[in-house]
Amino acid sequence: MYSIMKAPCYAVLCEKHANQVETMINKARSSNLFLMEDLRTRFIPATIKLLELIKLNTIGDIISIKADFGFKAEIEINSRVYNKSLGGVHY
Repeated sequence: MYSIMKAPCYAVLCEKHANQVETMINKARSSNLFLMEDLRTRFIPATIKLLELIKLNTIGDIISIKADFGFKAEIEINSRVYNKSLGGVHY
């Protein structure tokens, strides 16, 4: 699991299990390694465009933002979406 963090590298983008976060943060700090959680929304083209429009003041002052992101997932009890041990939420 952590072998990637032992290899010579500069950055790690990961989708983690909640119980592994502290260990990964500590390892990244002690290795002077950039560690970023898998924040998919940060790299969605619409998000990138919106940030550009805000930076250029194209759309004016932002008063408030309400955003939702979701997707239709097939119900597979053992998938990462539903299995708690894989970081999912089983309803």
